[in-house]
Amino acid sequence: MINENHHYPFVPTSISYYPRISEIMKVKLCVKHDDLFQKAGGGNKARKLQYILKKAEKEGHDAIVTAGGGQSNHVRAAAIMCAHLGWKSLMIIHSEKPSNSVYTGNLKLVNLSGSDIR
Repeated sequence: MINENHHYPFVPTSISYYPRISEIMKVKLCVKHDDLFQKAGGGNKARKLQYILKKAEKEGHDAIVTAGGGQSNHVRAAAIMCAHLGWKSLMIIHSEKPSNSVYTGNLKLVNLSGSDIR
């Protein structure tokens, strides 16, 4: 059974109003801060994955395969969210797989999450 609050906390992120630039541009400028979204390092990639993984879980799946570049925010978010769920994940990286000694940035987080990197 899916626990909505544990796995998929659809928590709102803040929206900031910027009055000074709004006045200059003659628009009402508001920014939704999904960069502050708590799962998987923030960003719209993590929010998007909530919907994808929730649907996959409802359909009985417990693993994913996805692809991206070595510093892909999508791949990082998918790896971390799968680790959180206890799912297996296979990440297809669009470049040569570096040796473990040179994992950096997002790819290092993907590796630390336990994802299979190819």
